[in-house]
Amino acid sequence: MIIQNFEELAVTDKKKDCLEILEAGLQAANPQNILPHYVTPNETELRICLGMSPDAQNPNSELAEKLFKNGINNLIVTEGEKGCLIINNDINEHVPGVKVDVVDTTGAGDAF
Repeated sequence: MIIQNFEELAVTDKKKDCLEILEAGLQAANPQNILPHYVTPNETELRICLGMSPDAQNPNSELAEKLFKNGINNLIVTEGEKGCLIINNDINEHVPGVKVDVVDTTGAGDAF
C-alpha cells in the first residue's frame, strides 16, 4: 500500500493499532493537524514548527514547552551530541548525549 499523505497514514495506523512517529516538518507534512503519538524534531525543525527563524536564539527547553502545549502527546527534541529533551505528561527532562567515537554519521538521525 502506498501512503499519499500524513492524514492517510494516521487513519491507516489507527486501524492497525500502530504508533506514529513524525520526525519533522509538522506544518508541511500535516496540514490537517492530525497529531502522531511522537514528534521528534531537531533544534532547527523545532523552531520552524513554531513559525520562527531556524536560527532563533530562544532556549530549546522554552520552545519545546511551547510546542508540547499545542497538544502533542510525546515530544522528543534531538540536540545532536548534547542529547535530547523529552516531554510528555509524565516527563520533562533533558537526557545528555553519550560520548562515542564517530565513524560515520550516515543514518544517525534514523538510528535515534
